[in-house]
Amino acid sequence: MRDGTWETFAHRHQLYLEKVSYEELAQSKLKYAAREYELIVVDEAQAFRNPDTDRGRALLKLLQDDPPKKLVLMSATPVNNSIWDLY
Repeated sequence: MRDGTWETFAHRHQLYLEKVSYEELAQSKLKYAAREYELIVVDEAQAFRNPDTDRGRALLKLLQDDPPKKLVLMSATPVNNSIWDLY
């Protein structure tokens, strides 16, 4: 989805979106400093169920930097094992 649907959406609505894979996020391969981001949208958010992974730690680090950011988590399968996954 990173290279397909979001490209079309951004073009249609004239938005600037930086799309990165989980691996790029984990390796801190962002174009800008964390303070430059206002909104973080995570598609397939169930991949971040475990915060003790490289990608989980990278997302937490990005979110903790100032200014505060808004976070949108999207998933077609939010409850994978238990209700705590959704929490």
